[in-house]
Amino acid sequence: YPFLIDPSEVETYESGSVEYLERGGIAIVAAGDAEGNTRELISTTGADLLGGDYAGYRTLSADGQLFLYTDHSQDSGTYNHFWSPVVVVRATDTGAELQRFVLDGPVTCLESDGRWVIVCEGDLDRMIEGDPGIVALFAYNLATEAVNRVETGTRVFLPAQP
Repeated sequence: YPFLIDPSEVETYESGSVEYLERGGIAIVAAGDAEGNTRELISTTGADLLGGDYAGYRTLSADGQLFLYTDHSQDSGTYNHFWSPVVVVRATDTGAELQRFVLDGPVTCLESDGRWVIVCEGDLDRMIEGDPGIVALFAYNLATEAVNRVETGTRVFLPAQP
């Protein structure tokens, strides 16, 4: 698989971590800080996949064409370094920002099949073992901008394409 970042060149922040994501024939290696957030992610083509944002949750769409993350930048109006209601969708080939939206509560899971973005929306007043309790599933259609929000406590997982 083509790496967007060569894992041998990854330098972690002090007390940081490295995360490997692979979907749809695309692989990404992200260096995180002590909270697991990432400040810089550059593709092998030179595309900036964060645009100066401070990414928390990170994932690739099932087809590998989209890079999705929660933005924890101070100017994004986020809750703190651990939880953010801001979701950003970028093209993996160019780094272009395709969509940015803000939920009512912090994101606790993030998935995409390439057409829809599925987000677990949490509530900081309903903490469960240190995580915000899930109060809704939020679905956003990238092509039509249709939104479907269903109140639930269920987490969602999408399988990667073979």
